[in-house]
Amino acid sequence: MPDSIQLNQPVSSDLVGYTALYALAVEEVLADPVVAQGQVIGDLELREGAGWHELKVTPGSIKFSEPPKANGRHGTIYPTKVTAQRGHPNAQTLYALDTMERRRYLVSVRDTSGRLRLIGNRQQYLTFAAGTEGSSPSARAGVDLSFTGDTLMRAPYYLGSFPLTSGGYVPVPSGPITGSVELRTAGGRLLATVPAGKRIVLRSGFKLSYEIE
Repeated sequence: MPDSIQLNQPVSSDLVGYTALYALAVEEVLADPVVAQGQVIGDLELREGAGWHELKVTPGSIKFSEPPKANGRHGTIYPTKVTAQRGHPNAQTLYALDTMERRRYLVSVRDTSGRLRLIGNRQQYLTFAAGTEGSSPSARAGVDLSFTGDTLMRAPYYLGSFPLTSGGYVPVPSGPITGSVELRTAGGRLLATVPAGKRIVLRSGFKLSYEIE
């Protein structure tokens, strides 16, 4: 097992589960997040005035899964699914769900300790769908909400700014920003190691081609 995998850390005593669900349309995101060591570096860059939509759902109904799946020569992918339920929808709720159907989203879930996971990006997004449940007398009347898609990495934690469309911000637990990004040539030569939280400024006038791994 690689030394970088630290599974010997103390386990949190918090209950496992998610308490809130948020969605952000892909078109509102200006740049994909930079991720290092399981955490997004800095703030997600959004269009002016953009914010996350908090989806009010039945408490305890949020589920999030991202099981790894081998993808041949392309490595590992994570078929991702976020689901929740909302009971007794009214006409306005159904109309809102219609406007969201099949659209592309980034999704965030908040766990019981208040931490946020950022799921997806502009290229590896999740697609929304909703279906009515309660077809039998014993079932609860409501709607099933789901976001599904394939991603190339596990959803990182997010500690940056988190504005809401309803106004205000979601409080995010503070924590140290750690890790670094290596800037290398196509041949593998190391040009610089950039500490987490710093920016890379490109000053050359030549056309730049790059790949984020």
